[in-house]
Amino acid sequence: MLQEKQESTLMKTKKDLNKLQYYIAPNIKHMLDKAKLEVSKKDWDRVYIIDGEEGSGKSLLGLQIGCYLDPTLNLDRIIFTGEEFSRAIELAEKNQCIIFDEAFNGLDSTGAMSKINRLIVRKLMECRQKNLFIIIILPTIFLLQKYAAVFRSKGLFHVYATSKGDRGYYRVYNKLNKKLLYLLGKKLYSYSKPYVKNSYRFYGNYPLDEQKYRNKKLETLNEQKDENEMDRMSIRAGALHIILKDNFQIPYTKQTTMLNELGFTIHQSNVARIVSKTRKFLNS
Repeated sequence: MLQEKQESTLMKTKKDLNKLQYYIAPNIKHMLDKAKLEVSKKDWDRVYIIDGEEGSGKSLLGLQIGCYLDPTLNLDRIIFTGEEFSRAIELAEKNQCIIFDEAFNGLDSTGAMSKINRLIVRKLMECRQKNLFIIIILPTIFLLQKYAAVFRSKGLFHVYATSKGDRGYYRVYNKLNKKLLYLLGKKLYSYSKPYVKNSYRFYGNYPLDEQKYRNKKLETLNEQKDENEMDRMSIRAGALHIILKDNFQIPYTKQTTMLNELGFTIHQSNVARIVSKTRKFLNS
């Protein structure tokens, strides 16, 4: 009898949750309500980090929190590249939310990640007076530079799945715990210290059009993949130019002439640009 009652209660709870557009735990709502007040009335801004492994649901949580903080949030302010992030901050009005989703997705070199980090730091330094909500979603906080991860962000939402593979869980690290986590865990990418006891659930639907969000994300990431492949090809070409000059004493001018004679039209200034880019990559 007791088991039947528990199952009935569970079914009712699930039905109630399915009726909701999305669910935010009361404690987290209280925290976000306080943030909204301080941003709108006390000239602050808020930077939050959401991390978690691929497929854990961190983007869904980010959209739910973003729409709660800013009901005007739309797909124009859900961005996936550094260039879009910079432009979105410049165009944003006071108290609006910007979500930098998958901030480091597809970046397979230290140089590329350093470039995004520098951009994030620069834009966060510039934008405080705009009183924005900024949410950065990435695989792990440990990819961020210390300024953004420790000093500039107010909190971390760490999304995870249970040992049974159940999604929809997260822990919240306040500014102090986030600092300790970054300092103690960065070397081993460990979230074990400090221990955060409270765990929260998130449920529900995408607060924005899910299909349009997924289409934009896929299109942007495919474009980024193509750009990364072009960068890799450019760097390989630059490495060959450097080897020919340094190891075989063939000047760049002579290399340009040889390529043009073979039918590959290229200007010497382009060779210089590729070589400069390659040297920066090798030294990053």
